[in-house]
Amino acid sequence: MQEKIKAAFSSIHADPSLRFKTERAIEEKLCRLKKKSHRARRLAPVLACLVLCVLGIAGYISYSTPVAAISLDINPSIELEINRYDRVIAINGYNSDGASLAKEVPEIKNMKYTDAVQTILENERIVSCLNAGDILEITVSGSSEQTAKTMQECISAETTADPNYIYCSAGQKEIAAAHALGVSFGKYRLLLQLLETDPGLTMEDVQGLSMRELRKRLESSLSGEEASESNGENGGNGNGGQYGNGNGNYGNCSGSGAGTGSGGGNPYGNHTGKGNGYGNKS
Repeated sequence: MQEKIKAAFSSIHADPSLRFKTERAIEEKLCRLKKKSHRARRLAPVLACLVLCVLGIAGYISYSTPVAAISLDINPSIELEINRYDRVIAINGYNSDGASLAKEVPEIKNMKYTDAVQTILENERIVSCLNAGDILEITVSGSSEQTAKTMQECISAETTADPNYIYCSAGQKEIAAAHALGVSFGKYRLLLQLLETDPGLTMEDVQGLSMRELRKRLESSLSGEEASESNGENGGNGNGGQYGNGNGNYGNCSGSGAGTGSGGGNPYGNHTGKGNGYGNKS
């Protein structure tokens, strides 16, 4: 390179000292460029490694961040955390049976969530509960209502779970409240339903009940409401033969004597109001 520079300057007529200084300046500039190029070549692998590390960390964070959850409750209560790639990334038990079940199915981690649910359904412990007449409830919570709905439909279509007992859960506040009580958010949904039907109960009264006990209490409470609403049809307490003064269009009927009268009330229960009532003959 130096010979080429000298050859290029040999044809230029100028003061020798000026030519010499110019040659030296060009050589020094070229030398600095070579050093920079060498450093850049040495830094390239380091930069490539840094880029790969950043991408790897970003990928790990993306994979390990839950965006949805599935609660499976029969008496074992277990929750699956799901990432954006529909893979199970964590298995959490919310009672002693649930903790035992989580240890029995470690293979479901990193499975697609529908495959994981089916694996749990085929677990000997769950099969035994189902054969005993218990009901497995599956509750889905997603980052959005649409996500949860899609997951609900996929579980219904791709597993043997009873579609009548697959639910979409509310938001993160309810899940946080459930976990604060030490229960799965699927069981928490049932607890709230029971408290709604029986305002006399408190969360402390029922949070320790098993899923079977909760369902029995809920069914009993609901059947009590239905009985109250339909307590005797087309009758009213009244004095008279076939017709008499009666309380309400619907109620328990009794009466004696002949005559027609008027009575009334709320359509359900023994209440007083206007309306024709029907009584039993005596």
